[in-house]
Amino acid sequence: MRLRLHAQLTTAVDGSTVARVYEMFICQWVGTPNKRLRLLYRSTHDGPSYGDLLRCVGSTKGLVFVVRKNQYVFGAYISEGIKLPDAPMLYNRYECGGWQFCLAGNFDTPTKVEGIDVRELPTGYRGHVYEPDLFPCTAGFSGSHTRFLADELEVLCLV
Repeated sequence: MRLRLHAQLTTAVDGSTVARVYEMFICQWVGTPNKRLRLLYRSTHDGPSYGDLLRCVGSTKGLVFVVRKNQYVFGAYISEGIKLPDAPMLYNRYECGGWQFCLAGNFDTPTKVEGIDVRELPTGYRGHVYEPDLFPCTAGFSGSHTRFLADELEVLCLV
């Protein structure tokens, strides 16, 4: 029985690299422990461009973004969908619930992170901290505080 449980927890969500055990954490953090995750977009499968992401995600709400960079696995949840700006070179700022999380590489266990400032990070963070002369201090979940190229980006939704 123990081997069967281990196999279930370490298998991935269909088409995804996200293990079922991580799915359990994410669904619990969202407050929907009886739901599952469904893969909408995977950069190495569906294409690396922003257009590819938009084509696959569409108007779906309740999005889980998972980023992999080396041994780091982290991401964010937003309660809304992606709302495009009126013109391609503009940005769109809108209200929605959300938070970040680290699944591997920065904490000993998967951890929900509700604040951006390092002073609000949960105990046990062992990642990179960038402290400019000006407020705010930020944490680098990818192992760096500079820009990086992700190994994989996935977008999932709750079903």
